[in-house]
Amino acid sequence: MSELLDLSACSLAERFKNRSVTPVDYAHALLDHIARWEPHLNALCRFDPARVRDEALASTRRWAAGAPLSEIDGVPVTIKELIATQGDRVAQGSAAAA
Repeated sequence: MSELLDLSACSLAERFKNRSVTPVDYAHALLDHIARWEPHLNALCRFDPARVRDEALASTRRWAAGAPLSEIDGVPVTIKELIATQGDRVAQGSAAAA
């Protein structure tokens, strides 16, 4: 399923909508890719694979019930460390915060 990783966010959301792919399917492909490359790249801070799996499962259930939160429900994102998000600490490791 590595071809999933080449899809745009819009194409991925369309596949969720037509149920040809689920957020769980995508999360598995993404987590496999991250497991392979993250040790070499060291690009992710506070990465939580269990959270990815849990949120993908919840999104898959919403799509199956016909009640996604939005048109892009289940499309994963990464958020730069210096952006404040609920439940995560902000390290302020940026010159912008000085």
